[in-house]
Amino acid sequence: MEAPSETVLEGIFVEAKLERFQGDILQAPPIYSALKINGKKACEYARDSQELPRQLESREMHVDECTLVEWYEPGQHNFAYPGESEPAVAPAARVRLTVCSGFYVRSFAHDLGIECQSRSHMATLLRTRQATYTTTETSETSDLVPAITYEELDAGEDVWGSKIRPQLERWVAANPVFTGHVNGRSEETRRKKTVEQNERPKQRFRGGYVADTKQERIKQQGGKYKGKWSRKPATAQSDQKEKEAPIENTVA
Repeated sequence: MEAPSETVLEGIFVEAKLERFQGDILQAPPIYSALKINGKKACEYARDSQELPRQLESREMHVDECTLVEWYEPGQHNFAYPGESEPAVAPAARVRLTVCSGFYVRSFAHDLGIECQSRSHMATLLRTRQATYTTTETSETSDLVPAITYEELDAGEDVWGSKIRPQLERWVAANPVFTGHVNGRSEETRRKKTVEQNERPKQRFRGGYVADTKQERIKQQGGKYKGKWSRKPATAQSDQKEKEAPIENTVA
């Protein structure tokens, strides 16, 4: 966070300003966002050094948590200004956010500086949770699922296997697989259906009863084509062959 010389920022002052960002707020997307204006992304306008045809409209956001984790005085951190390698001669703050989907942290840093009558920008961003996945430790009763990092994947199954096994067991318990019918019918359901079919009165057909299966009913009725439909309809291919057949004229 960069502050002008006439403004002295303190951790208590910034912490009080963070309360403004709790709950439902309006947030203007940054110009480097992927939102489209007239069919073109806003970030493409910025990269081409073009002005936006119109300002991006503010959007409603919800913030569940916005707390100050740590405050750094100048010289107590290694955060640098954009494009520089040396630590900035300005105070810095580490903030924990729990926000809704679509929240722009860069816009939050910009708005926080304005709220503090100063200027600020985001130096680093660490995402610890996405939906129900988290990089922090979770308990067995928690609904959060521990995420697998790239380092754990590179370490092998002995490392990431212990994390993914509880997830698979939880999924199997929530989605039981029924044995027997391919559609998931249990043995009890199949037994009841068989009893109902046997108890159902059968329809009479030509001195007998209608067959049980569709294939048997077709045979029982004399095949698929009967009566005026006994002759299969001509296909387009056969009609084309008849048209292409040579015609011989015999003159007596």
